Amino acid sequence: MAFSNLHVHSCYSLLDSIATVEQIVEYAVENGQSAVCISDHGNMSATILSQRLAREKGIKCLAACEIYEVDDDTFKNNTKEYKETRYHLLLIARNNIGLHNLYDIVSFANTEGQYIKPRIDINRIKNNGWGRGIICLTACQAGRLSKYLVNDMEEEAEEYMDDLDDTFDKVYCEIQSHSTQSQVEANKLIYDFAVEYDYPYVITTDAHMIAKDDVDSHAMFVEVSIDRELSEQYIDCFMQNEKDVLDILSNQLPIKAIKQGMQATQEIVDMCEQVDVGLDNEPQMPHIKVPSEYKNSTEYLRYLCYKTFYEKFGWMNEEEQQIRRERIEMEIPVLEELDFVDYLIMLNMISEECRRRKIPLGYSRGSGANCLCLFMLNVTQIDSVRWGLDFSRFANIGRKGTLADKSLSGVVEILRIIKVMNPITKGCYINDIANRGTLARYGEGNPVPSV
Repeated sequence: MAFSNLHVHSCYSLLDSIATVEQIVEYAVENGQSAVCISDHGNMSATILSQRLAREKGIKCLAACEIYEVDDDTFKNNTKEYKETRYHLLLIARNNIGLHNLYDIVSFANTEGQYIKPRIDINRIKNNGWGRGIICLTACQAGRLSKYLVNDMEEEAEEYMDDLDDTFDKVYCEIQSHSTQSQVEANKLIYDFAVEYDYPYVITTDAHMIAKDDVDSHAMFVEVSIDRELSEQYIDCFMQNEKDVLDILSNQLPIKAIKQGMQATQEIVDMCEQVDVGLDNEPQMPHIKVPSEYKNSTEYLRYLCYKTFYEKFGWMNEEEQQIRRERIEMEIPVLEELDFVDYLIMLNMISEECRRRKIPLGYSRGSGANCLCLFMLNVTQIDSVRWGLDFSRFANIGRKGTLADKSLSGVVEILRIIKVMNPITKGCYINDIANRGTLARYGEGNPVPSV
């Protein structure tokens, strides 16, 4: 018998889990589990990191997401009374086809389906063929199957499972290793339903923390967060091993059934191929078509840099000008070696279009201020030589393969207009709570009595 945690939330389930990707992978390794499956709410932000860490540790990491499934993802009602039911559903990529279908599902949910939460309906998944290559688990008490059975809607539950069967490669009823009264009731109903209708079932933990001892810290974390869903319970929502599962479920289900549910986790792991998330890919940089009079992008970048030279430095003495010429000539070979040349030309094109549209760009942000070439291209407004800023913080050959970023907000439409990259996607920043913020949040949850 083998058991792996196949329903785990990392800190990318924002304001919901306190487990880091590193801790999750380390737990699986230390407990001799062959795989782990990070299934965050509505996003796959942990996918790249978890796949890389799992590969380094010699275990398999399944790519997954716990999506928000609704009756109709086109329905929106912009009022305070909007109360559309969102059901949870866990989807695991069985192979690369499933991985890309899962990307499509999550991308749609976070764009066209986004309303309060990233949403999608089963009909859309079925009609687009996005269920191919995906294993489906029926999720927690917020899942549709659990809600149907608890509310004595067995006929609807059967129809729902038939619908999932028609949509995905394989469907498992999900029993969770929790001891709350509501979960005990749901587990019994789901087990009986699976046996009666001959559906496979699997045991999961719906982990939101690493250890049972983390429950108080997690409760505090949840208490100070915002926009909570009602009736969420986190009892026993920690990473578990076989002994933990047997201890929790032994008075709920027959031992043979528990062992079969744990063995099903290995069955799913074996069914899933190692997906390719691009860990071995080189960085994909834009390639700009430059005017025909220039031999290549490097020559064109040099032209653009010196095009503004006298406008910026014409008032300086020859010595100061020479220092900046030498700096430009030092930077360009490094940019060429790192394949950043077209990237800088693209930033120049974006900045010009922003100025044409009167979109303010500010002086600079991040390490871009350290690059004099960006100043010459009017991407930044800081003379890095004047302020003694080290170019190697922006780019150096010793960090080849590490991309430097330049933040320009609100320019997705401009990228489409200048047609330098296709396809284009939006990115996001995810911030940790800093020490001062942590203390403030802790004070909110633990008011200090006045003296």
